Amino acid sequence: GDRFMASSGYRRIPGNTCTPTSRDPDAPIERPCPQAQPDTPSSPKLGPVTHHTLRVKGEPRLMVFPNSTDYLLMTSEQQLFRTDSEGTKWIEIDLATVDSKIGRPVYLAEHKYDTHRAFVYTDRDVLLFTKDRGATWTRINVPAKANALHIRPLLDFSAEDPDWLLFVGGTECPNCHTEIYASRDNGSHWNRVTTRATKCLFARTLEFHTLPPASVVCTGYDGKSEQDQPHDSPIEVRVFTEPFGKSTHHTIKAPDGCEVGEFHVYGQFMVFAAVCKDELRMCVSDDGRTMYEARFPPGVHVRADAFTLLPAHAGTVLLDVESVRSSEQWGSGYGELFSSNSNGTHFHRVLQHTNRAPSGSVDVERVAGLRGMLLANRVSNADALGPGVHKRLHTVASWDDGLSWHALPPPSDAKCDDCSLHLFGPAMLGNAHFGAPLAPGTMIGVGSVGTHLGRYMQSRTYMSRDGGVTWTDIGDEAQHVLVDHGALIVLVADAKPTDTLRYSADGGVSWTNYRFSDTQVLVDSIEAGDGGGQRVLLSTRPFVESGGISLDESLLVTVDFSQLHAQ
Repeated sequence: GDRFMASSGYRRIPGNTCTPTSRDPDAPIERPCPQAQPDTPSSPKLGPVTHHTLRVKGEPRLMVFPNSTDYLLMTSEQQLFRTDSEGTKWIEIDLATVDSKIGRPVYLAEHKYDTHRAFVYTDRDVLLFTKDRGATWTRINVPAKANALHIRPLLDFSAEDPDWLLFVGGTECPNCHTEIYASRDNGSHWNRVTTRATKCLFARTLEFHTLPPASVVCTGYDGKSEQDQPHDSPIEVRVFTEPFGKSTHHTIKAPDGCEVGEFHVYGQFMVFAAVCKDELRMCVSDDGRTMYEARFPPGVHVRADAFTLLPAHAGTVLLDVESVRSSEQWGSGYGELFSSNSNGTHFHRVLQHTNRAPSGSVDVERVAGLRGMLLANRVSNADALGPGVHKRLHTVASWDDGLSWHALPPPSDAKCDDCSLHLFGPAMLGNAHFGAPLAPGTMIGVGSVGTHLGRYMQSRTYMSRDGGVTWTDIGDEAQHVLVDHGALIVLVADAKPTDTLRYSADGGVSWTNYRFSDTQVLVDSIEAGDGGGQRVLLSTRPFVESGGISLDESLLVTVDFSQLHAQ
């Protein structure tokens, strides 16, 4: 057979002065070329793909515990389920085993900073928590009922200590108001922090940590006594530095003539929306004590409910400001994308004519797994919009956090001149996610090739393996998920009946069909955990005899790919 020159396996150490007596052991030697070996009983076999179906009443809400195979599932019909195998086997949780008077679950919250904890609130005003991903549950005595004003989140958590909790309770209606309580021992004891608050959060996060560790920031009415009515006083921003004890506070003063309507702890900043007559002014604080008004280029006016904060990166604020208000009939709204300086007070424009939806969502998204990469849709015919004239969207990408923008290249086999790839974004597809943290460089999107973005029902699905530099057409199934660092890719149809998905176990080189249902269903979502189990979960709804979609029940289908490469 064929032979080649290869290393002998020996290496002369630098500085060695010995002289070989015959052949030099460090010299290359001739080796035979390896031959392909036939399958043997010990060779890896391609195992079967299987699926498991759970039928539940109502609409499901899934909570995935990070870095595990454990999920919790709560339905709109107040059922609660748990799986420790990514959905191959579900167990309904009977909260009556904790206490017969607990009631049924109506609110499910995950702990933002402890991946083992979750909390459930019931229709009988009982709070329970788990510290082992739902295996066991313990009752927490709350100091008041949940507020009847629907102020959420009901619970907030601290990045400093997983036992620190914030609970938004309230008094009985009518004339009801909120009462905010803090606990330093996971609910064993509570201290009332303040009343009549419209929102409260722990101030410190993993990025914002200039205030004392336990600090709580609230917006609320400045009532001087328990009898004051909310409309008698303005809203102010208070920071409580000792919420477990004296509840002393300092106020972050808004600009003169303004009051804060909303706030967010965002990256390394606190961002406030201050309403001044009919105009909204965006304000920023980087220390939790002083509020600065954000400065925009001349001619930029920010109205109430007219800006959208986008995921932060590298100590700056990224936001989209509405330029033209969106019409429900024509969907004609668009905006401008701005980025801030290092302290969040001065903004410069990075992209014009960004596509906006009437809801305020924006077609700008950071690509997970690729630091500094953004995808956006621009309205290329912004000046011509009006009755009978619809948006033409053009997708652009930035690899330098918005400093420069470029069109996406079409697939190499595209038969068109002067065309590019255009992808649907969050403003049109709420679940548009182009990358995955565990598969850096791999991107999947739904769209079309041409001079602008085409209709959704005629769209195709495209994949890139090099961070958006080149793209490949991989099919017409619009919903997708990346599993196992991108080695496993799963596609399934969106907005039309189906019983089959398609998967690739070699990174998109080859594809296989798999039938996951005996009947046609509508797939609402597809997702996978990050526990390494190689399973995906489809949330589906069956069809009824009249041909419509069932609104009374859902089918959760777990497709198990874990045996594909079983040894």
